[in-house]
Amino acid sequence: MTKQVLSALTLVLAIVSLTVGGTLATWSDSETSSDNYIETGSVDLKVNDQDDSPWGGGLAAFFEIDSGEICTPYSSTQALWNAGCADGWAYLHIKNLVDSDSLSQHMNLEIRYDGVSVTSGTIRDLACHQIELGDLPENAIKEVEIVLHPTGGAPGALLTFDIQFELSTLDVELELAGSWSDSEMSHGNYFRLGT
Repeated sequence: MTKQVLSALTLVLAIVSLTVGGTLATWSDSETSSDNYIETGSVDLKVNDQDDSPWGGGLAAFFEIDSGEICTPYSSTQALWNAGCADGWAYLHIKNLVDSDSLSQHMNLEIRYDGVSVTSGTIRDLACHQIELGDLPENAIKEVEIVLHPTGGAPGALLTFDIQFELSTLDVELELAGSWSDSEMSHGNYFRLGT
């Protein structure tokens, strides 16, 4: 009887081990994707086909007005070129405003980009703000026009400022500016009301 029980138990264990082993079998398949690569682009801003000098001297002044007149507009048009290989988003900053005679509160400023007015206001209100111009695709050139329009002020009043242009990479799908950028600075712009 013991022999029969052992034979039956052996048979049951053999069947169980085959059943368990059969359900634990695995299948696999794989596919390969080849020739993948990541390419980064760069932006290279040029203003009127120029860069800042390598030692930080900046671009030439766009406004050097010694005897400006009230109610007379003065404009400067600059060509912005993205000489890089990635689309970008352009910005403008009015920096280093020196205004001992409060002329900036009587100096209206309008900025046009690619023929469209982007913003306007007094130079005092627009200084130290990042002014968004718009897209600048790779290897494209667009014009930015800056118009100064004095509405008042004391004769001999002087206003000096710098103009910085910046180009940042653009994630077209997200429409967000990225972390790669290039900037150019025009130093020594000035406006003096005539006496």
